[in-house]
Amino acid sequence: MKSILIIEDNREIALEMKKYLMNNGYDVNIASSYYEAIYKMNVDIDVALLDINLPDKDGYKLIEKLKKKDIRVIVTTVKNDEDFIIHSLDQGADDYLVKPFSLAILRARIDAVLRTIVLAEDKTITYKDIKIDLIRII
Repeated sequence: MKSILIIEDNREIALEMKKYLMNNGYDVNIASSYYEAIYKMNVDIDVALLDINLPDKDGYKLIEKLKKKDIRVIVTTVKNDEDFIIHSLDQGADDYLVKPFSLAILRARIDAVLRTIVLAEDKTITYKDIKIDLIRII
């Protein structure tokens, strides 16, 4: 089961996302602040849904910490400004969703981001007649 960390200071929005995602087969945790998110990053997380505007610290600092743990990041915010979107993606976010958004679209975006994770069991890449052994490359 894939694990999602919702980092959102609006409890109502966080609970709505959690309920929907849990009904769609995800394991979901919620953090309402920067420091709570840092604490909850100590468990295995596949994707973080990050509201950049957190009450206690700049959410951009979290992108860097999440990426160091190989956690995919989808920024979820009300800011629909081109420069803000570009800055978020340049900082390492894997995707960006402007609130309000459809929960079905959120799930589809999560699934798309999850497809970029190389499974630990799959140590080879095969394309037509070409096979690459990822273990021998290292």
